Amino acid sequence: MIGSLVSGVSALKSYTRGLEVVSNNIANVNSVAFKGSRTTYQDTFSKLIRDSTPSSGAASNTPAVQIGTGVQVNSISTNFTQGPVNQTGINTDLAVVGNGYFKVQDPVSGTNYATRAGNFKFDDNNNLVSQEGYRVQGLNGGSVRLVASGTSADNLIFSLSTTPADTVTPATSGNVSATVPDFTVGTGAFSIDRTAVPGGIADADVAAAAPTLASVAFSPSGEVNALLTNGLSFQIATIQMTDFVDQQALKKEGSGLYTGFEAAGQKNSGNLFTPGTNGTGTIRSGALEAGNVDLTEEFSNIITTQRSFQAGARLVTTSDDILQEVVNLKR
Repeated sequence: MIGSLVSGVSALKSYTRGLEVVSNNIANVNSVAFKGSRTTYQDTFSKLIRDSTPSSGAASNTPAVQIGTGVQVNSISTNFTQGPVNQTGINTDLAVVGNGYFKVQDPVSGTNYATRAGNFKFDDNNNLVSQEGYRVQGLNGGSVRLVASGTSADNLIFSLSTTPADTVTPATSGNVSATVPDFTVGTGAFSIDRTAVPGGIADADVAAAAPTLASVAFSPSGEVNALLTNGLSFQIATIQMTDFVDQQALKKEGSGLYTGFEAAGQKNSGNLFTPGTNGTGTIRSGALEAGNVDLTEEFSNIITTQRSFQAGARLVTTSDDILQEVVNLKR
């Protein structure tokens, strides 16, 4: 009877873990980009009562006699399938449609995380950050040169230079930033060519009339475009993504963040991807990926797991009753 008691206890322990997994899935049904988990079970070591023997001559083979010792948790795996994408209307809310993760970095510790929770914002330094203040990684350094024309300081018109060298595409790895310095008359990035402006108009007046940053827009391929007050736009940064060979090896850190890059095996030797390349998905601005938990399935799981737990509890009480009868034989 001790064996049945051990089996019952193993069932209680294992199905308690299963209930914890299901409960966590249900609790996070509304968490941004949450990925649900599932529990699988397997039998434990079996006690060998009699070993099997092969046939020899006229004697038949003898089958093995074994008794199992209960159940144990085999795995708790994460379901990384795509969750529904819901529109929010907030342009800094970014959803990954397809494979891949945003890479964010803790500016204090330098720790890198992967996440699909794209409820980002710009901080007071114009860095694109997560709700925890972790900075989104990608390429920076995009800039343009403006060309000014007009007959007075009041009617100046600004356009983007058509000279290829005057348009610099983002190429510096680091924090994604939407910083656009003031345009100044001269040469170099964020400068103004005033060749078509009369000499009677001062450089300071030309610079003061220049457009400034009005808003930022995001493209499906990760381009961060600065929209100026006069309607001009240019690429100032690029959000990049990472992906893994074995997502099951990622370690959940809470808040939709994952570590364990080395165990999971970063693709492309750890280098980041442009969204939409190398098998990664694209980015949808103004939307968030919802959790992929199916409540119907989870409620079904909680019922079957609960019944399994109750059956294990019945094994314990039945074993106890029989042990009590054995004790009572002394009376």
